[in-house]
Amino acid sequence: MSYETTLFLLAAPARGKHRKLANALEQEQARKGVTDPDSELNFLLRHIAFGSDGSLQFRPNKRRGLWSDEVPDDEGLVLSVWGGWEESEELARWLCAHGAEGQVILHSREGDGEAWGHEFRNGKMRDLALVPVGKWKRVATR
Repeated sequence: MSYETTLFLLAAPARGKHRKLANALEQEQARKGVTDPDSELNFLLRHIAFGSDGSLQFRPNKRRGLWSDEVPDDEGLVLSVWGGWEESEELARWLCAHGAEGQVILHSREGDGEAWGHEFRNGKMRDLALVPVGKWKRVATR
């Protein structure tokens, strides 16, 4: 059973890496997951496109199981999709290795409200987590 989450893609090509990333995406999308057609990573990569601002976004497709709560923009793209994502780290790693920088963030759609993700830049990656910051502050009761 998968953990139901919304996956946010906040990424763009690093300076001077647009062509490298575009070529890698085109090659991956042309192969259509030949190496592993059931791979979640291949599935996600087939639905990523460049927005007019140069950022990477998803092209939702309900018939193929890629849903979004967002209304697509004029190009049919969204920043987030939901499902039972298990390969978000692999997506971040692939994007980083092919010249992107940014974040892949997941937010639970279940009762716990958990949030986590991965940040990548300059060939490096690190995990992200939502953690408490600061001291508790008293709120006046009425």
